[in-house]
Amino acid sequence: MRSWRPATRVSGGSPKLHFYAAAGIGWYLLVEQEPLTLRPLRLDGEHYVEHAVVGAGGVLEGEEPFPFRVDTASPQD
Repeated sequence: MRSWRPATRVSGGSPKLHFYAAAGIGWYLLVEQEPLTLRPLRLDGEHYVEHAVVGAGGVLEGEEPFPFRVDTASPQD
């Protein structure tokens, strides 16, 4: 998981993504803080592809890489 603040966002995503892809890490969760956005990225060959996009007030659910549910309507500090 990676959390981005608007001032630190790098165009095109994390510069480390290609290292994670080369290591075969199947999933990567990108969390943008402003506005709140969750973007799970799935490894497809040598690159990550966006699997879903969920904004503030939405729910992100999935079965891979394990069952999970993230409700952005009730964030925890």
